[in-house]
Amino acid sequence: MAKMNQLPKKESQTVEFKTSFNEDVVETLVAFANAKGGTVYIGVSDKGKVQGITVGKETIQSWINEIKNKTIPRIIPDAEVRTINNKTIEDLLSNNYKSTPRNKKIADFFKDLGLIEKYGSGIQRIIDYFKEENLPLPEFKNISDGFQVTVFAADIKSNTEKGTEKGTEKGTEKITKNQQLILDSIAQNPHITIEELVSIIGIAASKIKENISKLKAKGLIERIGPDKGGYWKIKLSIR
Repeated sequence: MAKMNQLPKKESQTVEFKTSFNEDVVETLVAFANAKGGTVYIGVSDKGKVQGITVGKETIQSWINEIKNKTIPRIIPDAEVRTINNKTIEDLLSNNYKSTPRNKKIADFFKDLGLIEKYGSGIQRIIDYFKEENLPLPEFKNISDGFQVTVFAADIKSNTEKGTEKGTEKGTEKITKNQQLILDSIAQNPHITIEELVSIIGIAASKIKENISKLKAKGLIERIGPDKGGYWKIKLSIR
């Protein structure tokens, strides 16, 4: 994937902008082939504004095949995916970029509703939230024409061991082996059922419920939603 920092400012005898791949693209390529040649930029409006377009692994080849099949003699264009004014992970993490909403009217509407606080502040706020909860920071990587975000599981065992050593505000009773197993199981599957815990830990359902009640009393877990359809949440704010 090539990177191009600048786009031609306007259309010309050798430059044409198209918002999507369609019959017009083929007709334009035929016209260019009959003249001086030229380049068609797909994903760009008539006014030269980059709108972007989703491209899969086989998209480019399918476009080339369609152009070949619809032209006589066959036109086989040179085609490639390019990124324009690409933002890097380093730019995002350092706030060294200008955020431009794809549709400013929609963005402004949601901002007026209070659903958007500030354009371009999302990455840093996500990092801040993870720091506040003492969670492992997410990892950001450049991939293809986008970003990959990896979120790591919290070290539940480490946190609960600290809670065992120092106690919690609601009690100083140590966490038992079975209670630790319940915490570990909930960390792996927040929707886990009593029956599943019985199978994993190997104690009666009544004992599972008793240990869960103690963990709730210690402030280590809470139930979100109803017994059926809800899930368990481990409170990671213990020290």
